[in-house]
Amino acid sequence: MTKPPYGSTGQPDPSTKDARPQQREIKGHVNVGGEIKAHLPPTFVEEYKASNEKADRREDKRFRIEKATLVSVVIVAALSLIQTRQAIKSAEAAKQAADAASAANDITAESVRARIDVDSVKLSQPIAIGGATNVTAVLKNTGQTPAYNVRTGITQTRGESLPDGDMKVTLSGSGTVRNGSEGVTMFTLAPETATSSLLGGLPQSLDFSPKGYTVYTFGRAEYTTLKKPHTTEFCYLLTQPGNGGLYLLRQCPKWNTAD
Repeated sequence: MTKPPYGSTGQPDPSTKDARPQQREIKGHVNVGGEIKAHLPPTFVEEYKASNEKADRREDKRFRIEKATLVSVVIVAALSLIQTRQAIKSAEAAKQAADAASAANDITAESVRARIDVDSVKLSQPIAIGGATNVTAVLKNTGQTPAYNVRTGITQTRGESLPDGDMKVTLSGSGTVRNGSEGVTMFTLAPETATSSLLGGLPQSLDFSPKGYTVYTFGRAEYTTLKKPHTTEFCYLLTQPGNGGLYLLRQCPKWNTAD
């Protein structure tokens, strides 16, 4: 079959100078079907399985080690807590025992230590106009051990009230007072004789809180027993409870203590 010349199809002859680039268009669909199968080499598969098994063994070993470590930490913490609680209980028990022993010692020391108490305070002689208002005070050791470094002092003053503040008295001596009947006797030296105005203005009731002029006698004793210092103080004032010329001493509202 003879091909028709280019001119008969309307297409220019590509061998001539009038030829231009030609375009071709293909239309349609291409369908490709089938399966692709890939086969790994047996050695690769074995190596892969072996590698996975080795990794699993390492992971399992690491897990067991971590678990054992955690259990050990928990056990150590529990033992430490138990030991701490036991130590606290032991310390508390030791403190209670020490406190009890200290209290027992204090009780024992308190029961046997020396005690200087006021045995009596009285007028040295009857009161009369122109006479003295001297007072005699007797202190005794009523404890079970001696009192050491005993220093005492007594004084007398006149006024409408007691001096403010602490008792001001000069102490002297540094002796030992044995337990039992041995005691300390102190005497006052009245600064003035008794006058009618003094005796006439004395408090007349034992319940009277003195606001007028009267005579105050006070003293102190300081001593040491069982290596601890102690103090005893006393204070008395002169009263006239009746009109019969009877004069009595009564305790002041302060300065009557013993420790």
